[in-house]
Amino acid sequence: MILHKGSLVSLVADLPLYDIVVVDVPQNVDEAGQDEIVLKVNTQRADESPTLPSLGGCSVLFDGHDDCYLYVETFDQQLPERLLGRLLTLLAGSSLVGERD
Repeated sequence: MILHKGSLVSLVADLPLYDIVVVDVPQNVDEAGQDEIVLKVNTQRADESPTLPSLGGCSVLFDGHDDCYLYVETFDQQLPERLLGRLLTLLAGSSLVGERD
């Protein structure tokens, strides 16, 4: 599925992040380029070098396996800090909710 990144939030707002892959692709990527990106992303292995540099113009690769495991590659210097902060916030919040139950 190819969609504008502005539509991404509303698409995944109520979805679990189970087996979802999101790649930020350039606006001008053609159908052959889309196929190449999908092939590279779906055949990557954890023991291989990062995939993102080979995707030509992509800046973020997110692969969410479930609520506990995710894999992220990015060229954005601020994304790791923001992502870790968000995950820690969710962890702290879930432990507070767990204490009330």
